[in-house]
Amino acid sequence: MLFRSHLSDLRPHQQKTISMLRADWKSHKTHLINAPCGFGKTALASYLAQAFAAAGQQVVFVAPYITLVDQTYKRFQEYGHTDLSVIWRDDPRHDPRAMVQIASADTIIRRDWPSNCKVLIWDECHRMKKKLLEMVDGMDFKTIGLTATPFSPWLGKHYANFIKPVTTHEMIDGGWLTPFEIYAPCSPDLSGAKMRTNEFGEKDYSEAFAAEVMGDSKIIGNITENWLKNGDNRPTIGFAPSVSTANAYTVEFRNAGITAEVVTAETPTEERQVIFRRFEQGIVKVIWNVGVLGAGFDSDVRCIIWARPTKSETVWMQGTMRGSRPANGKTECLLFDHSGTYLSLGDPADIEYFELFSEDAEEVKKRAKQKEERQEKIGKICSNCGHAKQPGEYMCKKCGHKPLAGEFIDGIDETREIVKATGKVKSKSREEKFQFWLELKGWQRERAAAGKPVKDGYLANTYREWCGCWPKDMPKGERPPGIEVRNFIKYKNIKWAKGRKNANS
Repeated sequence: MLFRSHLSDLRPHQQKTISMLRADWKSHKTHLINAPCGFGKTALASYLAQAFAAAGQQVVFVAPYITLVDQTYKRFQEYGHTDLSVIWRDDPRHDPRAMVQIASADTIIRRDWPSNCKVLIWDECHRMKKKLLEMVDGMDFKTIGLTATPFSPWLGKHYANFIKPVTTHEMIDGGWLTPFEIYAPCSPDLSGAKMRTNEFGEKDYSEAFAAEVMGDSKIIGNITENWLKNGDNRPTIGFAPSVSTANAYTVEFRNAGITAEVVTAETPTEERQVIFRRFEQGIVKVIWNVGVLGAGFDSDVRCIIWARPTKSETVWMQGTMRGSRPANGKTECLLFDHSGTYLSLGDPADIEYFELFSEDAEEVKKRAKQKEERQEKIGKICSNCGHAKQPGEYMCKKCGHKPLAGEFIDGIDETREIVKATGKVKSKSREEKFQFWLELKGWQRERAAAGKPVKDGYLANTYREWCGCWPKDMPKGERPPGIEVRNFIKYKNIKWAKGRKNANS
């Protein structure tokens, strides 16, 4: 009985999806399921494949990357599948008789389609594969598309039934995703931008323009300084606009004593897997990437550095939501936007559409209007404390600041340091304050032992910069300095060196 076996094993939103799909199954040939990050797409696809196969209907599951092919194959095995096959080059796991075929999109485009296929499940279907679309449109089997970002304007042409069982905020409220704590630096100058149409059919900045803007030495320095100050030494992935900028960011982080690596499309698979393992072990703290960690990357990420200007909702959401997966002890994901994208597109969790759009002129206008309405709700940034104000709010409710006439109020004043854009100002507990002070004293002893003593005044000023208040009634004693203390001192030193350089120039 289709759609009924082991239904109770699925999450509530997955069960709702099955019900919605079942209700419209006979009415449409093509169905698109909007499944936010953390939805459990693989579990849902496994259930569907199992149900169809049990009914004697061969299923082809198409993934855009070989990494996702391997990942899906292993997960399907864990879910109890035994009649599996892989369609990728000359993979020894291939068996044309198997009821469930897991295929690489690029491989299956160049081959004859499995003759017994009755259902296609297309993962990450927002990625436009014209040849595959042409093949699918000319066949009589059913298609189920899966994506977290159904924003591409061409999707409405190829999918008749849109299924949206849950919103991102509902996923957050249910504990399936973690919210963002957003920080925003000053916005780069994006005037005179050169545009292109990206792989999702959306208008976006050209790589060359974005790389030129984000390759500025001041921006590179601010990215490093902000992570040292606010990153809490969290496992971090960064998004760069080009290979050259990713390399520059990686070098800057390494010079600051932070273990960082870079991953691009040219990075060999074996080397990439080694980097990922080192990241999961905590050996590598920051991975900079160029367009390769937007899907299928499931490691525990607790901080996102966004250094890629974009006008694409798909790019923004696919990248940033890598940090929204829940994990033990994780209450939020830090999002450091250094590109001005937050001020343009807002919190990624707020991007929602409840219908598919086509490339029809009226549909384009309708979508543009919805986007404008959402942009109007993006809070302005307080120039004093960095809090995101509500639309029309003049005085900041957090700090009471009132902008003066002519003051920069639409974003963040370039003269200020990196500041928080959403959420509460980070406060320190009594225990955290004591810990930081004792570790500072331990660091002072290390310096003295190395013949490079530092005065108590330096420690007090360092504490004040970190905590926002002077050290009072601190306990006596010392502790070995931890990574947070060491990183904050590195941040101070980099900031001082840059200030001195600017003063002498």
